[in-house]
Amino acid sequence: MNQLYKRGISLIALVITIIVLLILVGAVILFSRSVTITYGGKTTPQAITVKQGILADLITGPAEYGYSVSGYTANGVSAWSVFYEDTTNGYVFLISTNNLGNQSLTLDDATGVTTANNSSVYKIFKLGASGYTLNSSYNNSKAVAYLVNDFGTYASPTNSKITSYVVGAIGGPTIELFAAAYKAKVGTNIPIGTITYGYTVNGIYYQSITNDGFYCNDGYSYWLASPSYCSNRVMHVGGSFVGNDAYRYSYGLRPIVCLKSDISATISGTTITLNP
Repeated sequence: MNQLYKRGISLIALVITIIVLLILVGAVILFSRSVTITYGGKTTPQAITVKQGILADLITGPAEYGYSVSGYTANGVSAWSVFYEDTTNGYVFLISTNNLGNQSLTLDDATGVTTANNSSVYKIFKLGASGYTLNSSYNNSKAVAYLVNDFGTYASPTNSKITSYVVGAIGGPTIELFAAAYKAKVGTNIPIGTITYGYTVNGIYYQSITNDGFYCNDGYSYWLASPSYCSNRVMHVGGSFVGNDAYRYSYGLRPIVCLKSDISATISGTTITLNP
């Protein structure tokens, strides 16, 4: 009896060791859990497959864009969604699922514009593109500098185990990031150009896009961290378009966070849970 008991303990220890080793090498582990679903007065047990591994392996492509993310709370915000994965550099971008409130944009000073231009984090959110260099002579550049410089609190999660995986946060997606994510998910290309004061889209200042309910939502518009074609206008996403408006008008804020994609997580259904 004692020998059987010892063998059982040894087997359990071996299984645990194998699982730990698989996690360390970045393998994705599949396991099932049982849930009870009631429909038409009948209760039926169902199995839900749960995947465990690192974020880079769990996000297989645009199919997971828009999935909710659990386990990340910063500056009082805990509702986040997968926005885009930069597989080249090993980053995953999370966006606040909800509009955190409409507001006009504050203007940073010339020093703030310089700080934004020199920010390695801003370059990451621009996906490494040279794009447009902010110019302190123009108010729209100063407004974008505010979006770049003043939202670092969203890069300070309450769970200290996540901190080392956080690259940074800004007040909204850049036009480069939005265009890449939207094309990957929806399939529509958004041509980007630059002129004296900022960016153009589709050769002008406006492009209609599909209201997909996530990147583009009739319920609210939100600022993008990119200046537009006129010296006082900043880019934003509306109900069915990418456009721009004066920085003094009120549009939504959807902060965006960049994580290293080697953070441990699980995925169940359409929810990803971070668990480093």
